[in-house]
Amino acid sequence: MFKRILPTMLLVFGTFTWAQESEPVVYPHLVVGGGYQVVVLTTNPTGRTWEGSMRLPDFGSGSGRSWIHNGVDRTGSDGTPLLLASQATMRHVLAAPDGSPIWSGVFQIEGGNGSSAADLAVTFFLEYWLDGELVDMVGVAASPAAHRVSIPVEVSPSTSTDTGIAIRRPRSGETSENDPAPFRMSLFDEGGEPLDTIPVEDEGAKFASEFFPDHAGQGEFIGSILCESKDPLHLVALRQRLLEGGRFHLTGVPAAILPGIPSDIPATARYRVVFNATWSAATHPREFPSSPHFSGLIGGTHNADVSFWGPGQNATPGIRSMAETGAQRLLANEVQDAIDRLGTAERVIFGGGIGRSPGSVPLEFEISQDFPLVTLVSMIAPSPDWFVGVRDLSLLESGDWVDGRTVELFPYDAGTDSGVTFNSPNASTVPPQPIRRITEPPLGNGRTADRLGTFTFTRLQE
Repeated sequence: MFKRILPTMLLVFGTFTWAQESEPVVYPHLVVGGGYQVVVLTTNPTGRTWEGSMRLPDFGSGSGRSWIHNGVDRTGSDGTPLLLASQATMRHVLAAPDGSPIWSGVFQIEGGNGSSAADLAVTFFLEYWLDGELVDMVGVAASPAAHRVSIPVEVSPSTSTDTGIAIRRPRSGETSENDPAPFRMSLFDEGGEPLDTIPVEDEGAKFASEFFPDHAGQGEFIGSILCESKDPLHLVALRQRLLEGGRFHLTGVPAAILPGIPSDIPATARYRVVFNATWSAATHPREFPSSPHFSGLIGGTHNADVSFWGPGQNATPGIRSMAETGAQRLLANEVQDAIDRLGTAERVIFGGGIGRSPGSVPLEFEISQDFPLVTLVSMIAPSPDWFVGVRDLSLLESGDWVDGRTVELFPYDAGTDSGVTFNSPNASTVPPQPIRRITEPPLGNGRTADRLGTFTFTRLQE
């Protein structure tokens, strides 16, 4: 980010197969080498073991980047496993070998095997060492994905002050792997007057004076930068001031996340979702039932102010009824109540079931910008209270209606029936337990469970 400190580094992003437990926590600005190291503290405040990884995307084999995690050389790998017992805390020091040049990029924490990165408590610090002495440290906040972000900017050559911006951007579903989604920056002066707008084609870290040399690079400047991206971006801003003796001081710069998406898109879209069940004696041979099937699909379209189910939440009466009996009515009533009384949902979605698995069933529905999330579930049958589904899935995540998305379906326990086999007699769980992902037999092996199928969402052209 800094002219004498940080180079620009292009970053690589993942695929479009979406798993709800694996959304990473992103820090777009990791710096090691040249006196820099990073200290990360992670605490698992949950009541269960947390499993995942710490990753430096695109910094593995082939990148030529050297790095060390807690004294262990990780060159050639872009990540390191992370396992935390309940309430445990770990300290991680990320550095480069002595004499290595400085390099910068993105750092992220990812969950695995049912663990969510959002469950961890994390502190993240950049440290700068000069002649063996710690001379500066700054905390860097995790960066939520956003389409529009505003950053206060100060540039002062007289005090060697500048504002740096570190950016990680996803790829558009309509572009190739090497093409970033449309992204622009606009510079405003102290009074709010627009000065310049530029397209930004790179990710990485630069100074405000480098982004806008004709304005912020021409002397004393105070103003702001508005970042707008068709696809949501991750962003961190830092203010650097050089001090005597080669020292400097870093501080975080607050950024405001603004509503809206900077693109003209249709107000509504129509989608077909295909439930492709792969559950079979070959994929899950243990105690495989004689009549494997799935109940009729039920769910709705809604906004972020409501969530109808999720791991760690107790099942609503509608989710309980669906998971135990395959009934659609109570959950449909809950979605309808969110429509009529709360104004947080827009449509109830009904669909058919799968009479025998493996098999598939399609369903079409309409969705709007104001209610861009979809929740959809189906009972695993026969079972005590087991089900598959998606929750709070946005089809507007890329600043435009996504053309297609495939979601892997893993088994969940609604926490309302204590049966442990497919054909266990009814045994109400008292008190009910939170919804959780199933990992134990007969669907799992004690640690994980293979997927039972997929939902594939495809946008239909008008």
